[in-house]
Amino acid sequence: MRTRYWFPFAAIAGFAALSGCSDGELSVDGAAGAIRFDALAVGQVSRYEVFVGQEYFQAERSPFEYAGGVLVAEVVDEDDDGFVVVEFFESRPMLPERLENHIELDATYEYTLRVEEGSLRVIGKDGELESRLYSNLVLPDLPIDAFSEHETEVFGWKTRLPGCACYREAFIRNAEIRGQTYARLNVVVDDQLMRVAGPGATYLYGPEDGLVRTVEYSPWNGEGLGYDRMTAER
Repeated sequence: MRTRYWFPFAAIAGFAALSGCSDGELSVDGAAGAIRFDALAVGQVSRYEVFVGQEYFQAERSPFEYAGGVLVAEVVDEDDDGFVVVEFFESRPMLPERLENHIELDATYEYTLRVEEGSLRVIGKDGELESRLYSNLVLPDLPIDAFSEHETEVFGWKTRLPGCACYREAFIRNAEIRGQTYARLNVVVDDQLMRVAGPGATYLYGPEDGLVRTVEYSPWNGEGLGYDRMTAER
């Protein structure tokens, strides 16, 4: 996996005005629907809106704002390794220049998704994973079978799980993300790299819904850059 270096965010005053910028009438899914982990297929498309979160280490506060922009993940092919996904920005978010450079707004990434033994495996092209959605995946896969222990809830851009520089699994019932309610989502909080001053990451996802939220955050100032899945309703 390529090492991604975290740059502290510039001031984001004024992002509140951007929270209503997304177009509710946008056709967000492909002809084969959104990407779902339990039935991957060529033609599936998922779209995500960018957000910026603050105060990851504060247990009682979780402010965040949407920054506009649309990130697209599209299944374009199937080969012996699995389903090939291309990932690119369809429209640009309004972010500080240093942060724009961090996520390479003009780059198109390619990787492969494969489900085996109850887990989603993300395989980088030529052995090097480049992805904004899976940029800090320490483990090579995400378990997609429903977790049954450690129920938590959405809290702003975070969850209610207590902080630790470790790997945790949990689940959320009736999770509301970007105005859409999901009956049940798995949660993976992978903060292992924080032990060595690296970024942490949280993933909310489900077999049918695919990746719903992904966010990476700084070990220094607790600021996060994330992506929420867009739906036809929101």
